[in-house]
Amino acid sequence: TLRWLEKKPKALSLALLGIIYERSPFSDVMTNKKAAVRLFELAAENGNVYAMRRTGDNCRLANFRKEDPTAAAYWYRQAALRGDAVAANNYGACWEHAYGVPRSYKAAAMWYKMAGDAGAAIAMCNLAKATERGRGVPAEEKKAFELYKKAASSDDPDGSMYNELGACYKMMIGTEPDGEKEFAAFRLGVVAGGSNALRGYAMCLAEGKGVAEDIVKAEYLLLGMANAGDHSR
Repeated sequence: TLRWLEKKPKALSLALLGIIYERSPFSDVMTNKKAAVRLFELAAENGNVYAMRRTGDNCRLANFRKEDPTAAAYWYRQAALRGDAVAANNYGACWEHAYGVPRSYKAAAMWYKMAGDAGAAIAMCNLAKATERGRGVPAEEKKAFELYKKAASSDDPDGSMYNELGACYKMMIGTEPDGEKEFAAFRLGVVAGGSNALRGYAMCLAEGKGVAEDIVKAEYLLLGMANAGDHSR
């Protein structure tokens, strides 16, 4: 039972205990993810910002509870207002995809910008997509390209960000075509584990863009992707 915790809640202690139950870093503590979910919720209710975001995640992903879009959006907003950049990005995504709140591309772009300004690379990438497509902000391909580049050069880029940057060079989105930079972006995306970047990397090999042409290697990579269920090429 967790009743004793509810009587004298300590937000930070509850959040830390939630992490312990979730990840079980100590050999004498059993993993109890259901308890972790409840502990994060208690910590969120008592003001812990990290727990607010995690509770939003748990509401969205239906972790040991029913999916609750409204609650997920609520907790993301609470964490975002207290400075959590990842939560601000997630709250922006709620507005973009009408998850727990009405769809509003303008609100989504506003929260993506707030999160991006606070250093969240994923938010920079999401704002870049919004800017490229003109969703909630004026369509400006050059500005979108700069945002993609900023996301890819951040402290925590992932494969999708490098893939978007490579696609900009390939499709001339806000920049001139540059085979070497295109190949370099896709290669970094592959290193970061991006499946879409792997496709771009293979196409550079097939076309000899920024690297010596290697049809055999390109076909090998594309065949492997097809066998893994990727039939986009």
